[in-house]
Amino acid sequence: MAEAKKVLAKVKMVIMGGQATPAPPVGSSLGQHGVNMMDFINPFNEQTQDRKGQPTPVLVTIYEDKSMSLMELMTGLKDLDVEWVNLQYGDVKDDIAAIAAHLGIAIRSIPELDIFHDLEGLMHLIHECDFVVSSSNSTAHFAGALGKSGAVIVPFNKGKLWYWHMNDGPSPWYPSLNIIHCQAQNDWSGAISDVNQLIRKHLGTSH
Repeated sequence: MAEAKKVLAKVKMVIMGGQATPAPPVGSSLGQHGVNMMDFINPFNEQTQDRKGQPTPVLVTIYEDKSMSLMELMTGLKDLDVEWVNLQYGDVKDDIAAIAAHLGIAIRSIPELDIFHDLEGLMHLIHECDFVVSSSNSTAHFAGALGKSGAVIVPFNKGKLWYWHMNDGPSPWYPSLNIIHCQAQNDWSGAISDVNQLIRKHLGTSH
């Protein structure tokens, strides 16, 4: 039996039928959870044309989506001669252990640092890194604010946030960060390969 998806959040809104837009409440309510708003807006507007202009209560259930696993990421970066440091909050011990067992890569963690609550400590740790690889999360914003070189992998559709724009290259907000977009849904291979090349360029190495 397939494992049920974990519910990340349930969002209640009242929207005018047939008139949903990225403006609040849709944008502010769904954007904070990394939801592609158009995946909600277009179907909602189509299905509520008969109630156009009428206040329509909705309940949106948002499920946790971890399309790119740490194993997939590190498999594409395993040939790099670098020291890896964990910047991910939450319980990732099993993931790190699996990487060590299957790929022979040691990812260093700082046990005494609470990455989720000690933001100052996290920023100090990011500052000590030469290059940061992240998805769209707080780590990416901290790295960019600190001017650290890095790469942000942006999904093809679901979870893609407007402020990473549409094109690859330096972020307009954080010039030290290179934005890399996936070219197909749930296909991270090309983006990971591009990250590999960016790290090599940063290190001054090549194949």
